[in-house]
Amino acid sequence: IGLMTYRQGFVTICNVEAAGFGTRSVSSFEDMVSDLAATFRVLTERQRTCAALLNDALYATQPEAQFVLYVAAIESLCDQGAASPEQTRLVDQLQATLAKLEGDDAAKKVIQSHLQRACNESITQSLKRKIQNNLDEDSATRFAKIYKLRGKFVHHGSGRGQLGDDAAEAKEI
Repeated sequence: IGLMTYRQGFVTICNVEAAGFGTRSVSSFEDMVSDLAATFRVLTERQRTCAALLNDALYATQPEAQFVLYVAAIESLCDQGAASPEQTRLVDQLQATLAKLEGDDAAKKVIQSHLQRACNESITQSLKRKIQNNLDEDSATRFAKIYKLRGKFVHHGSGRGQLGDDAAEAKEI
């Protein structure tokens, strides 16, 4: 039950047992498994993380936990791009100005760290780009709604006990 993902060479499964009932012949089933195995490709680290989060969601007992894990699985597939050259130029100017200001060095480092993050695309921007590039407009709209609900739940505690349908929709996406 579920999906296990590991780096190549780290895990060996010594024994697998299964029982089931089906209407296919054994040879037909073997052919189907062989065909699927032939399409196997190596997963990226992000894809392995996504698969692990999807698997974990199957075992979560609360709809809220499932909901957050499904959205996190989608987030894990997104790489943040660089900010625009103009945004990067402005950040560089702000950092140069910050270095000249008088003040506590620890406070300056915190602000400098915030400024440095501004040189990267936000997670939300990255998600929007990924969704728009890979899903139809209706799914993108549905995901935008789900992502807002996730933010309200995680950051403000809103929606507890009301996310079951949204968890199912996030799983579908």
